[in-house]
Amino acid sequence: MENKIKNECEIKFRLTADEKSDIRLRAQKAGTNVSEFIRTCCLSNDKVIFLEEGKTIAQKLCEIYNHLGYCASHQYLNDDISIQLSHNLEELSFQITRLVEKLSDIRSDEEEDE
Repeated sequence: MENKIKNECEIKFRLTADEKSDIRLRAQKAGTNVSEFIRTCCLSNDKVIFLEEGKTIAQKLCEIYNHLGYCASHQYLNDDISIQLSHNLEELSFQITRLVEKLSDIRSDEEEDE
């Protein structure tokens, strides 16, 4: 078994049981463990956004891609495909608009002054 890294240390902080549960759930949804989730949220130089809605947007983009691929391979765009693409684009636009409305810009006071 590998020894821990010599420079590794631990930070402890208090939170409620509900907060702990929420952090674990968010880490799970992000596809990572709690430690990595907290490190990413706290230490990233870039804005970090974890979105459940991203799955819906990705699915809609895949549907559009598949329809466009079909049209390209058959060299036509019939009314049914055109209607489906239009519907998917409208749904995607709606999802992206909802997503943008939920975004918040988190900066420290020092960053805002620059």
